[in-house]
Amino acid sequence: MLGRIGHWLLTLLLPLLLAATLLLSGTAQPAEPRRGLSAWTIDAPLAEHRTTRLLFGGDVMLARGVLAECRLRDDYAWPLREIAPLSTAADLFFCNLESLFREHPLAHPPHLLFQLPADSLAALTAAGVDAVSLANNHAGNVGAVGMVFSRELLEDAGIACCGGGRDLSEAHAPAILEVDGLRVALLAYTSAASLTAGVSSPGHSAWGLDLLERDIAALPDDIDLLVVSHHGGVEYRRRPTEQQLAFARRAVELGADIVIGHHPHVLEPLEIIDGAVVCHSLGNLAMDQDWNPTTEKTALIEVRCRGGRPRRVVVHPLLISGDYQPRPADDETTAWVIERLGLDGGRLVIN
Repeated sequence: MLGRIGHWLLTLLLPLLLAATLLLSGTAQPAEPRRGLSAWTIDAPLAEHRTTRLLFGGDVMLARGVLAECRLRDDYAWPLREIAPLSTAADLFFCNLESLFREHPLAHPPHLLFQLPADSLAALTAAGVDAVSLANNHAGNVGAVGMVFSRELLEDAGIACCGGGRDLSEAHAPAILEVDGLRVALLAYTSAASLTAGVSSPGHSAWGLDLLERDIAALPDDIDLLVVSHHGGVEYRRRPTEQQLAFARRAVELGADIVIGHHPHVLEPLEIIDGAVVCHSLGNLAMDQDWNPTTEKTALIEVRCRGGRPRRVVVHPLLISGDYQPRPADDETTAWVIERLGLDGGRLVIN
């Protein structure tokens, strides 16, 4: 268990130790890496040279117990307030929005029916969320009308959306953001379907590696960095399924720089595939699953890019408190998070 001083020394010395490890290890780096990412570290200070900081979180579910807590406190920004100093400092903050909005949500919805009032938008705006995925197994909880209402509400607030829309074409269209001089494209899919969009009906994106290939091929030529999101896998499973692995590998083959996974509600290993950053599951970011402690130990993953390429991964361990608010983790939780992400000996496993 690291003390405060030990943790501070680790933060300062780890980049140098990692660089030496990567240079000395014959398996840590491919012969001709497609990109230049070299190492991970914990809660690193800002680099001396300018880097673009992309921050990623897992499932954000603001309904049910989380919504009740907000109403109790009369503070709809409550769920993500403690991570806001970190998330608002990022150049881009992206997560999966597991609960969508309705103009008139049910007063007492069933336990697994997630619907949000417009007031809950404050949690996202206060945390500086720039873009969200709408492609998940709870998108259908608000119906077609709620999908349209959610997208309009989010876009009016300046939050870009991908993976869901007014029809199939919009659901498959990328969100493209200008980020620190880079054009970043985001695509989102779910293999846990709930409301698949039609040619003229609202919903989330359809599933299929052929559709992923089509959507990436249709991207503008001036995209500097591509992020692909996948909501899939098996809930509470520690390891990615073959479907998750196949999706990530194919996305990287097609040019993805970062692949972000969610849906299992727990962390799964983080790895480098041909220089691209792959997070198979980032678990929960905001959720009320306090009956399962492993769902409360989580992380934000920061990918630092330079020249349009990922260069470093920074892990920000978090612990979701009893009042459903993620906060910086203690040393014990930090060690657990690092182990669960599969980070071995201070370096990522590069395939």
